[in-house]
Amino acid sequence: MVNSLENLTHVKKPKNDLFISCANASKDARLPIEAKGTIKIAGEDSKIIRLDKVLFAENLSTNLLSLGRLCDQGFDILLTSTECFVIQKI
Repeated sequence: MVNSLENLTHVKKPKNDLFISCANASKDARLPIEAKGTIKIAGEDSKIIRLDKVLFAENLSTNLLSLGRLCDQGFDILLTSTECFVIQKI
């Protein structure tokens, strides 16, 4: 999930009203999902990794990356105490 449309390509508005609930917030605290698209990030050896179906919420204070969704899209994740590596399976 990103907080700036500038980060996305192939942007589309959702067909239905979508929201995300915020952790540690009241039940009514929901952010509207205003668009979804594709983002490119640098992976292992600066290889460009394309992530599809990335959600955009304007009032999000920071970008969020779902490790579970990355694994669902066929990536491996390596976490260290200081870094996160997204590795594309061959």
